[in-house]
Amino acid sequence: MTFFITSSMLSFAKEDGKEIREPNVEASVVENLEVQESVAEKVEGGKISKEIQNELDNVNALAEIESQKSQIAKAKAAVKNQAQAQATAELESRLGSFGFGPALFAINYNKNVIQETEDVKLRGDGTIGAKGSKFATSFGLEIHYDFNLSASTKCFSDCENKANYNISVGHVVSPFVGLYDLDNGIKGTAYGLLYGYWKGDRKGENKTSLNMGVGWTVHKDRLVLAKGVKEGLTPATGIKTEDYTERQDVEGVIFMLSVNMGF
Repeated sequence: MTFFITSSMLSFAKEDGKEIREPNVEASVVENLEVQESVAEKVEGGKISKEIQNELDNVNALAEIESQKSQIAKAKAAVKNQAQAQATAELESRLGSFGFGPALFAINYNKNVIQETEDVKLRGDGTIGAKGSKFATSFGLEIHYDFNLSASTKCFSDCENKANYNISVGHVVSPFVGLYDLDNGIKGTAYGLLYGYWKGDRKGENKTSLNMGVGWTVHKDRLVLAKGVKEGLTPATGIKTEDYTERQDVEGVIFMLSVNMGF
């Protein structure tokens, strides 16, 4: 078979080779055009020798290899992007299972807590009187992770039409962490278990829930009667009035009520 090679034909192959878009591929083609021009000089009588044909085949093979490398690189990039998108979706789903919101805490301390030092006085009969309480309330925050017990989709009108099942509801049991007495840092922490009832959209997302929980708490820096000082008893000789009380971290049982929305 006879081929006629001109510089214009080689230029045409370079300009119209749309499948070769990568810069390294174009550089290879330009370099190989020089080889083809060298090969063209060896043409005698319009015929291409075996040596020339082999060189042309090598040029085409190199271009094909570079094209395949480009396609492989693009495929790898697509797989990486897909994996990243899937990981992001999974993270958003997990975060959607967290609930966070304001909470009301009712605390039952294991000892009387006094509000002010003035609440401890020496009575007329020489015994100590103290205005303390084992009970207190406080507003704060709570966070929990939902473990769904059951979930279902509801409708409120024309329930024969599946499109009207656009609200999902469910029950959860979850561990929670509570924080309260936040005016000067975090003074109160609570840990417990809650039950919640939630309502969300058709996919079970954008939830709003009402939760009730019970747990254990530590309330830091509470004012209590000092060791050796008891209400209704006569204080030991030599104890000053300011020594009747001291600051302690007080433990107790806590009850929690919260309303929150998912992240």
